[in-house]
Amino acid sequence: MNNLANKYTRLCMILVIAGAMSQSSFAHLPSYEGERVRNDNHFTEEGFAWPVRGECDINAVGPTDVNAGSANIYLGPGNIPPNFFCAFTSQDDWSFEFPIDIIEATRTPAPDPSTLGQPLEEGYIPCSPGNTDPFQCPRQIADPTQPGQVIPLPGQCVDLGQPADPAASPEPDGNYHCALLPGSPRPRTSGVMFSTLTGSQDVDWAVYRYDPVYAEVPIVGAPQVPACKETINSFVSFAYAGPLDLKDARSGEPLFVPLSAAGRLPGEIRDNLPEGYGVRVKRPSRYVPGVHEPRQGYASGFGQNAWLLAQDSVVECIDNFEKCLADQTGELSKHYNYNDIFFVQEDTPVKLYLMWWIDNTGQRGSKHLNDDHTGKSRSKQLTDVSLTTGVIDQFIVGDFINIGITGPFSGNGRYIHGRCRDPRETDKVIITIETNN
Repeated sequence: MNNLANKYTRLCMILVIAGAMSQSSFAHLPSYEGERVRNDNHFTEEGFAWPVRGECDINAVGPTDVNAGSANIYLGPGNIPPNFFCAFTSQDDWSFEFPIDIIEATRTPAPDPSTLGQPLEEGYIPCSPGNTDPFQCPRQIADPTQPGQVIPLPGQCVDLGQPADPAASPEPDGNYHCALLPGSPRPRTSGVMFSTLTGSQDVDWAVYRYDPVYAEVPIVGAPQVPACKETINSFVSFAYAGPLDLKDARSGEPLFVPLSAAGRLPGEIRDNLPEGYGVRVKRPSRYVPGVHEPRQGYASGFGQNAWLLAQDSVVECIDNFEKCLADQTGELSKHYNYNDIFFVQEDTPVKLYLMWWIDNTGQRGSKHLNDDHTGKSRSKQLTDVSLTTGVIDQFIVGDFINIGITGPFSGNGRYIHGRCRDPRETDKVIITIETNN
């Protein structure tokens, strides 16, 4: 995702984005109450959505794998066909068997920008202008006639500057990178995974498939919950997992600890992680937001949604991670107390897993989002959360094509299950409202 605003502006859909708006429009918090998704607006069974995960078959009227998780969000009449939107929107649930692929989700199909009279943009995958291999810049499109098959395409090696990155030169600087083109991976791009946790034991999964062609990559995790009065005291636990021998590319320190040293973890994580994998866990503290210690929030004018961020989050660090990592005062670097960042640079491919869940200790004080609506115990309730990955916004043409499809289903908080009231009236949150000017 890229340079229209900053990272949380893009908190929309994993296949990128929601809600096209005029550049002169001003941001506002989502309209509360009336436009929220209710459980009875889904295929439901005792308050839970029917599963429609598995393979994405847009012609299916039900799940392609009944064991794959809970339903994706569809707000149309009668909720038929539920699977149609698996091609465009995020799912409510991902499992170890069916994780969301962070890299592949950014491969947006669309025309070459140059064919539309638009300039190319420089990406973050290093390349060499002297390399005659037309495929040194990875790029592919899906073959619509062969599910699961892809067609490789040549990329372009350019030096155009990187205007969306505060840490990089906006002018050509002799450092060549692959151009942002349809079908190209964007290993640094900021993406948001919307998710609905279906109880205290539910864990949702994503996978980051590192390729050596990416060179050094910052790996980020930042959890959020919808900005509601009901969620002020709701926090998300998350963890990255990877090979135990993997070390941080900058510090040289081991990235992961054995499961035995990680403290209490959901059984779903312990049962599924591959042999030889360890974890790095970020758990919420006992922090309770209050008038004197309010929680940081963020409202996106572009996505027309608002979120409550992790404890100690600094909005500036969302857009400029290098500046915050270099901070010696603690005022900016505290952003990573409950968010996470590390660096990977390896000679061979590496598969990293990202998992998130709700600890019982992560709910403080007030009633949970869904308690009033569903009447369910904490062990059986829907909890709307999202995880942000990546450090830079990199929009390409295909992202805007997706806007018109995904926007109506996520803008103004339409993805939220249950009751959601304006949190600002409590004085326990600070909402940073972004405009599109």
